Amino acid sequence: MSAHAQDTLSATATGTAVWQTGTNWQDGSSPTLNDDVVIDRSNGATATGLAWGTTGVQVAKSITYGSANVTNGSLGAFSIQGNSTASTATRTMTLATGNISVDPTVTGTSTYGVTGFGNLIVNSNSTAFNFTNNTTTQALNFNTRFGAEKDLTLTSAGGAITINTSTGAPVFTSLNGGSGVTSFVNSNTAAGTQIITLSGGAGGAHSFAGLIKDGSIAKNALTIN
Repeated sequence: MSAHAQDTLSATATGTAVWQTGTNWQDGSSPTLNDDVVIDRSNGATATGLAWGTTGVQVAKSITYGSANVTNGSLGAFSIQGNSTASTATRTMTLATGNISVDPTVTGTSTYGVTGFGNLIVNSNSTAFNFTNNTTTQALNFNTRFGAEKDLTLTSAGGAITINTSTGAPVFTSLNGGSGVTSFVNSNTAAGTQIITLSGGAGGAHSFAGLIKDGSIAKNALTIN
């Protein structure tokens, strides 16, 4: 069987669909590390979320909320979460590229990780995480732990990107903020050991709530552009 290029939800994906269930995907199988996951309505899916089943680890090449194919309507609010019901279980997503993005056609909040529904960890097989919000008004929210030290680059067309890591402390080599409104909530880093760069374009704004783990910033540890 040849490697997939793209995985989209099928018409049978409804409610909070289970990620590992093959019939929830148009090609009949859950994504692999070769698959760019595109969450949209192109095949008639009505799901408003995806959750892990009994398997603790899922994989994809990248994840995109929404697409230019709006024949069956644009994607609205959508959540990817560790469990479909309340849980403290740990669930992990490994991305080959570390890329998560939101298409400009999305009309609601895109959420990765839902507090109280499993502790969701995101890993990257690349050297970095790249989170992009291509909407001008909709939010991209993360409630997740990061599995390993990486660079993190955030790019926005204006919609907010919020990183809430209160369930665990990630360590970033650097944080690169785009031109949108970016909030790092409880994003803990090892003070004095990592260089943090926040680059804001015209109209950009940054919130530093809980940015440094111990409340201090070592000399030359933080650069604001």
